[in-house]
Amino acid sequence: MVTNKKYYTTVVINLTKVMTNNLILIFLVVILCISSNNNNVVKSQTFTETISEVTQLSVNMMVYGMSDCSNGGTPSFRPDKIVSFVPGQCYVYATKSVKIMYDQSVPTDIHYLIYNSVDCTLPSLVLDTLIALGPTCQPLPAMVTDRYLVFKAGPPQSPPTESAVNYLYYEKTPLAVTCGQNRYYRSRTILALDVCTYNDYSGNILMGEGGDSQSIDILNDTPNCIGLPTKFYSECSTNAYNIHSAFKTSSVVRIDGFVNVLSYNAISVLNVDFGYNQKTNIFASVQLDTGASQSVYNPGYSYQISQNMTFTNIPTGFSGRLNFYQDGYDYLLNSIVAPISTTTFNLPEYPQMTFISPTNVYINTMNITYGSTGGFSGANVYKVIAYYASTFTEYTNCASTTSCYLNGLPNSTIVNVTVTVTNNGLSDMLSRTVPLAQPFSNFNFTIEPAFNSINLKFTWNGGFGLTNINVTRIDQNNMNTVTQITNDQYISFQQVSSVPTNYTFIVTAFNDGNQYQLIQNHTWFGDIIIGNITIGEIGTTTAKFYCDALNIKSSQFQVIIRNPNSSIYSVGSGTTGPIFMSSLVPGTTNSFTVSILEESSRRLSNTLSFTVTTYPTIYHITVLQTQKVNSVDNTTYLQIIPSVLGGSPNFPITYEPVSPTFPYGIIWAGNMFIAPNLTTPSGTFFLNIKATQQTDEYTASFGFDIYNFPVFDFVNITSGHENVSLSWGSHGGIPDSVRYKVSMYLQNNNPSVKPTTICQDSLDTCTITKLTSNTLYSFDITLSSFQFDSIVETRSIQTLTYPNNVTCQDPNSTIDCSGYGQCINGTCLCDKNRIGIYCETQTTDQGGNSGNVNPNPNTPEIVISNKNIFYDFVISEIREVDLDDQIIKTLDLTTLNWTQSNTTTTNNQSFIQNNWIYSTVNNNTNFQSINITFLQYKQGQENNNNNNSKIPITFANQLFYLDVGSIKYTIDIGGWNFNNRLNTLQLITNITQPQVDGGCGSTDVDFNNNIVTNATEFTSVFVGQDQVVVGKLINRALLDDIPRKISYKVQQYQNDQQKQLLSIITLIPNFNSLATLDPQFDLLINTDGGTDSCTNESNTWKIIVGAVVGGIGALALGAGAVIFYQKAKTKKIYDKKLKKLSTMAL
Repeated sequence: MVTNKKYYTTVVINLTKVMTNNLILIFLVVILCISSNNNNVVKSQTFTETISEVTQLSVNMMVYGMSDCSNGGTPSFRPDKIVSFVPGQCYVYATKSVKIMYDQSVPTDIHYLIYNSVDCTLPSLVLDTLIALGPTCQPLPAMVTDRYLVFKAGPPQSPPTESAVNYLYYEKTPLAVTCGQNRYYRSRTILALDVCTYNDYSGNILMGEGGDSQSIDILNDTPNCIGLPTKFYSECSTNAYNIHSAFKTSSVVRIDGFVNVLSYNAISVLNVDFGYNQKTNIFASVQLDTGASQSVYNPGYSYQISQNMTFTNIPTGFSGRLNFYQDGYDYLLNSIVAPISTTTFNLPEYPQMTFISPTNVYINTMNITYGSTGGFSGANVYKVIAYYASTFTEYTNCASTTSCYLNGLPNSTIVNVTVTVTNNGLSDMLSRTVPLAQPFSNFNFTIEPAFNSINLKFTWNGGFGLTNINVTRIDQNNMNTVTQITNDQYISFQQVSSVPTNYTFIVTAFNDGNQYQLIQNHTWFGDIIIGNITIGEIGTTTAKFYCDALNIKSSQFQVIIRNPNSSIYSVGSGTTGPIFMSSLVPGTTNSFTVSILEESSRRLSNTLSFTVTTYPTIYHITVLQTQKVNSVDNTTYLQIIPSVLGGSPNFPITYEPVSPTFPYGIIWAGNMFIAPNLTTPSGTFFLNIKATQQTDEYTASFGFDIYNFPVFDFVNITSGHENVSLSWGSHGGIPDSVRYKVSMYLQNNNPSVKPTTICQDSLDTCTITKLTSNTLYSFDITLSSFQFDSIVETRSIQTLTYPNNVTCQDPNSTIDCSGYGQCINGTCLCDKNRIGIYCETQTTDQGGNSGNVNPNPNTPEIVISNKNIFYDFVISEIREVDLDDQIIKTLDLTTLNWTQSNTTTTNNQSFIQNNWIYSTVNNNTNFQSINITFLQYKQGQENNNNNNSKIPITFANQLFYLDVGSIKYTIDIGGWNFNNRLNTLQLITNITQPQVDGGCGSTDVDFNNNIVTNATEFTSVFVGQDQVVVGKLINRALLDDIPRKISYKVQQYQNDQQKQLLSIITLIPNFNSLATLDPQFDLLINTDGGTDSCTNESNTWKIIVGAVVGGIGALALGAGAVIFYQKAKTKKIYDKKLKKLSTMAL
C-alpha cells in the first residue's frame, strides 16, 4: 500500500510537473504578448536545467553479524553491509532479480520479493517475505540463518565518507534504466571487506576482497565465499549484476560550487563535489539563501549533482547563494550529510524605464533626460524616438547617453517622446507627451491696491525662456517716476503716496526678441487703516466683532476674518461691526486676523491679529439648599438656588426642573426653586435640574433630605471679676454638621468694628479670660448647620467689680490710699506731694509745669527734662511670640518712616493740652499702621495755684488721674498680621542711662529705692529717690475696641555699649484689627536742687518711640521706658537692686 501511495505520489508529482511545464509555456506566451504590447521584448535565451527527479524515500537494508545484534534488539556495532533500494524497481543478480514493494494494507511493512529470473516477472517469484520496517533486528529464515537484518525507510545511504575507509561501494542500475541514463533509481551498496555476508537473495555467498579508486573485487554466488573474485568498475560496463560506480572508499575532499550568472533567471553552478569526483550517485534538494531568509527551489524535487549544473528559474533580482542538501543519509554514523553552499551571486532586475524629464522646451526644440533601473551593468542601449503628426524622428546619437537634444521639431506642436532601454536581450519602453512652447502672446496686467502698496500681476500665453518686464510708475501729481524690473508674474510698489494720487503705469515685456508695451492709469485713494478691535458678547461658541476703519470711500467693502491657516473664517459686508462669529471652540483662545477689502477700488487694508477667548461650556451644576419657614403661615419649604460652573457671564442661564418627585411639585421663583409644604423630617426627594444657555444644555441629578430645624434649648452665662463662662444646648439640624461660634463685643461699640470671635467648633461651652472688671460685655452664640439659616442667641453680662480694699488698699494696709487720698471708682486720687497706686510715696515736686518736652519733627522722639534732669524713654520694638515665648518675628520701630504733627488746645484757660502725633503706614503684609500720640497737660494762665494738679482720665472703662506736667502717650497698632491665632505680642520699653561724663558727676548708674507695684488695675514702676521717674501702667488695653486685661514684666540686661538697661515688657493678647495702649510716665524731683550747673547740651536725653510690626492683625509688640539721669553718687547698691528688679514679675 505504501508503494501504491508512493506511486500515486510520483504520478501526481510527475503530472504536476508536466502540467506545470505546459502552464509555464502558456504563461511565457502570454507574457511575451503582454511584453510586446508594452514594448517589453524578451530575447530568446535557451538554457537546459539540470536533471531533477521527484524526491522519494528508499528502503534501506542493514546486515549485521549474529554477535552484533539479537532478535528484536538494537544493533551494537556497525553493519557488515547496507543496501538502499528504490521501491518498485527491479534489480538483476546474474540469473535472479530482487524487488522491494510496500504492503498495500500495512504502510509500515514491505514485501521482499526474490525471482528466479532477471525480469522480476510473477511466474518466477520464488519468495515473498513480509517485513516490518523499524530500528530493531530481525532474522530472515527463508533466506539466511546466521545474519540479522534491519529495514528502515528514509533517504538512501549517502556515498561513503572517511568513516567508511574499510568498505567497498557500488551501485546497481535497475532493469528499466541503462547505465548512462537517470541514476536516481540505482540501488546503493556499502560492503565491509573480508566479511562473508548475505548477498540480497540467498545465504552467505558475498564477500568483498579488495579494490581501488576505479574498481572493486568481490566474491558473489560462491558458497561460503570460497572462489575467485569478480572485478567491477566505476564506469558503465556490461556485467550480469548491472554493477557500476564501484570503488574502494577513502577519505574525500568536498568542493563548494562557483556560480556563473547566465541571464536574469538562469545561473550555472560549477565544480560542486560531495567527494569521489562525482563517481557516486548523488541527488540533492536546492535552497535559495538570501542570508535573511531561506526558501526551497522547486520543492519536492532533487537535482543530480555534477560539476556543471544549470538552474533556470532563479527569481529576478535575487541576491545570495545556493545551498545543496544531499538526498541521502549516513547510516554508518547515524547522521545527516552537511550541505554544500555556493559563492554568493546577484541577479539583476529586468530593465525598466523610470522617467523622462523634458527641460528647456522651446517652440521647436527640447532637451530630455531619462533613466532606467535593472539590467546588467554597462549593458543599457537606449532608443529615443519623437513622434509628431504622422511621422517620427529617431535620435540614434543618444543610444549610450541618458540625455538627448531633440531638434527639428514642428513649431508649437505636441510631441510624443518614447525611450526604449535594451539590456541583455530584454527591453522596456516609456513614453511622454510634451507640448512645445507657444509663441509669446496675449500679454496683459492688472492693478491690485494693497495696504501701503500697489501690486501688479502679469499674464501672457506661450513664450520662450524668461520674460523680462520693465515697469515705470509716473506720479501725475508731481511727475515723479519709479522703475522696477522683474521676470516674475508679480511686482509690488511699496512706496505710495499718503494722499489720493493719480498714477500711470507703463509696462514693457521682452520675450524671445519680441517686445510688448501696455499703459494703464490708476487712482490711488490712500490706505484703509483698521484699529481698535473690540470683541463683545463672548459666549462659549459665539462672539461679536467690532473694529474702527479709516479712509473707506465706498459702502461696498468686505471685512475679511481669517483663521491662522489663512482660510476665510467669516466675511462682513458693508459694516465694521457687529460681525457675528460662531462655531468657536469653547474654553479656548481662538486666533484670527482681519483685513478690509474695498471692492470698487480693490484697496486692501492693513492686517491685524486678534484673539477671542471663549468661555467653557456648562460642565457642572451646584445647588445651595436651605430649609425655610414661611413667616406668614409657618409652613416649611425647601429653597434650592442653582448655579453652574462654565458658561458665559454675558448671557442668561435658565433653569428648569426635570421629573421632580417633591409631593407638592416645584416652583421657579426668580433665581431659585421652591419645594413647598414639606414635612420635617422627610425625604429623600429627587430632582433633575437642566441649565440652558444659548445652545448649551447641561442636566444634573440631586437628592434632598428634610431634617428638623435646629433650636437652642438653653443658654447659660456667668461672670467673675476678669472672666465670663457660657454654656448651651440645642437639638435639630443635620447630624454631625452643627457648629457653634461665640463672638464678643461692647454694645456701644463703633458699628464698623467687627465682633471678636472667641470660641468656635462643635463645643457647647466657652470660657473667656483676660477681661476687665466692672465691664459690660455682650456675646452672640451662633448655631449653624448645613441646609439651615444660622440662628443667634445674644447674652450680655457685666464682670464683677473689685471692692475698694482690693483696688485702693496696699496689701499691707487696711486704709484706703494709705490715708493720703480718696478711693474714687476703685482708683486713688492722691493728695498733693503724694504719688503711687496707693499714694504711698511722698515727693517734694509739685508737678505742674516742671516737665519740659522738646519734640523731634522727623522721628517720634521727645526730650523730657525737670530741673536739668533728663530721662530717655525708648519704645524700641514689637515682637510676636508663640505659646513657648519663642520669637516669631520682630519690628524695629526706629527704622520706620514717620510723619509728625502737633496740636495745642486750651480747656477754659485752666489747662493747656499739647499733643505730638507720630504716624506711619506700611504697604506690606506685616501691619497696616502705627500711631503714637504724646500728650502733656500744662497749667494755664488762670491756674497757677497748683491746687488742681490731678486731671481725671478714663481709658478702657477705667478711671485714673494724670498729674499736670507728666507725659502720657497712646499707641495704636492697626492691622497686625499674626502668624497664628495663638500667638501674642510683646511691646518693649527701655529705661537706660548712657556712659556720659559732661562734668556733672560720676558715670555710674544708680537705680536707688526701685519699687515695682502690681495691683489689680495698675502696675507702677518707681525708680530713684531724689530724682525719680514713675511709670503708672494701666493693666488694660483696647483690643478691637474691647477692654481686655494685659500684664507686664521687667528684665535687666546690658547692651553693646556696656550700658545697664531696664526693660518693661507689655504682654498683649491676640486680636483682630486694632490694639490701643495708654501708659503714663512722670519725671519728678524730690528735693530742691536748684539749678544744675551742667549745660543743657550735656544733659539732654530723648524719648525715642519706634514700632515693629509683622504677622496678622494690628498690635504694639513692646514698649520700653528707659530713664537716664546724672547723679554725683557712687554705685552703692545698684547691682543688688537691679537684680531684684529684673526678676520681679509685674
